[in-house]
Amino acid sequence: MRHSLAMLTHFLKTTYTLQICKQLLIFFTICTTLALIISCDTITKNNNTDIEEATLPNKKVYVAFAGGGWRAHTGHSAWVISLLNKGESDLHKAFSNVGAIGSNSGGSWFNTMLMYSDTFASDIQDSTAIKTWGTTGWLGQQRALFNKGTCSSKDWWEYFPCIYKSIGGAAGDAWYWDKIVEDIVYKDYPLHKNGINFTLNDPHLDWAKDKPLLLAASLLKSNVVLNRRHGDGGWDHRYYRACLAPSEPHVFGTDTGSCSGHAAPYVSPVTFSSIPSSSGYTAIPFLSATHAGTSSDQFNLGYSEDWAQDKHNAPVRYDSIKNPLNHSQVPVMIAAASSSAAGGFLAMESVAKEVPVAGKLPWNFAYEMSNEALSFQLKNNTVTFVDATPMNIDQLASNKVVRIADGGPVDNTGVAQLVSFLQKNGKGDNFNIVAFDNVETPFQTTTQKTPVGVDIANLFGQGLKNGAYCVDIGTELCVDVPNIQIFKSEALETAEAVWPTSVDNLYKSILYTPYSVTTKANSNYGIEGKKTGTLHVFTCFWKNASVAPFDDADFDIYQNMFDFINSELNKDGGVGLDYLKKAMGIK
Repeated sequence: MRHSLAMLTHFLKTTYTLQICKQLLIFFTICTTLALIISCDTITKNNNTDIEEATLPNKKVYVAFAGGGWRAHTGHSAWVISLLNKGESDLHKAFSNVGAIGSNSGGSWFNTMLMYSDTFASDIQDSTAIKTWGTTGWLGQQRALFNKGTCSSKDWWEYFPCIYKSIGGAAGDAWYWDKIVEDIVYKDYPLHKNGINFTLNDPHLDWAKDKPLLLAASLLKSNVVLNRRHGDGGWDHRYYRACLAPSEPHVFGTDTGSCSGHAAPYVSPVTFSSIPSSSGYTAIPFLSATHAGTSSDQFNLGYSEDWAQDKHNAPVRYDSIKNPLNHSQVPVMIAAASSSAAGGFLAMESVAKEVPVAGKLPWNFAYEMSNEALSFQLKNNTVTFVDATPMNIDQLASNKVVRIADGGPVDNTGVAQLVSFLQKNGKGDNFNIVAFDNVETPFQTTTQKTPVGVDIANLFGQGLKNGAYCVDIGTELCVDVPNIQIFKSEALETAEAVWPTSVDNLYKSILYTPYSVTTKANSNYGIEGKKTGTLHVFTCFWKNASVAPFDDADFDIYQNMFDFINSELNKDGGVGLDYLKKAMGIK
């Protein structure tokens, strides 16, 4: 613009008419060219008017950090540190227009550290963090911790207890996922003060003091193992099943469980919420009680202590749980551990039987894995973290003890929680949700224009196998889940990535894809249909970046992914970073 004004001043001072005409002609040619360049640039960067309007500065947005263990935490760190390194010097500025944050699994580790740990927030805002994250930052500290062990097993149910014991953890605690998460993942950023753990009722850090926190998890429902004891006739197997009222669980029904003759999904959504009173928001229910296309505020529970030799004659104790459930005193780390407890699905005999382990019957394997899920008592409509190991069957039933595990099979990004949350609070239309997703491989149908992580595809009704969520842990492990589609599928097929416009290697790439979405009614989450908004998805595909590190090579992969996200965002003058800022409502 300065150059154009200088040229115009020169023209006005010229005395010869012909010279004026010639130079004016040159001037307008240059202006036209500049206008075309600016126009083309605008078209390139903003190819959708609706998306441009959705990213206006100061527009309220909601953030979802996807799951994926150590890979997820590393990826989210890279996105946020990159944002902080270029202009948005602190978390106050970077998240100034964020209304609430949802997450699950490794995203919940990152989310809770960011919102509760002074030390973590300080480290991530440090001007050198982009260079030191892999050495003195969280990633480097985790590498140093894992390098203390000499554990070679590639089966995570053996590997993590080995790592835990190698850093000095008590052998008896090595099979408890909450201890692994607290003493490994949060080792350098513990969420407590003066030895007292922060609870969901405690205030967030100042930058997030008015921002609600939502953590996804799942209530286990089918043949869920609690504990066992040895009696005169052999081992007693203690477990429960859960059904939607008015059904009663058929505790000795089929392997998959049943509720009044209907097949029961293995899990139901759970949301751990931390809602600051100053936020003005209301929490969504802790437990979504759903079954066979209906919804209710009540679950029926059936508890059994069956003799292995004569289980059909064993008595069953029935009870029920009903919303609302007060979970404000649950420790934040425990909620995050629940959100990340992917191995906890093996606490269900129905799932454990799919994993062939030499010399182990399904129930015995489920028993060994049972504390990979976390146990809670729901007595007096209050959620309290407990150790189920010493309880007898009457105590388990009277305290309404259940197990809660990872949120992955229900919603790998926390997006569904946020949509439900916004609708409950009267903000369910014209919403903006920014989802950060870090995955190994892309998901793409034959008609889909842009690849995406399978966890995002799930939200559009794609990527499940006959209603089941499946993961490969050496053998394919599948968990039957409720319907998780919350958006109409058309947007997944038609949306195109606006940055970058071309990708050389999709398995090592970064994409920003805005989806103009319309909600699809889903009783599992209490979501109404026909509401519209924009889902801004920032995806990093990074081949061989597994959810957990088994050796030093995995940490090298994480470091390479971290560096790649930062370098790509800053490439070509920071075009990618500009998109990120606009999606966050800060540019």
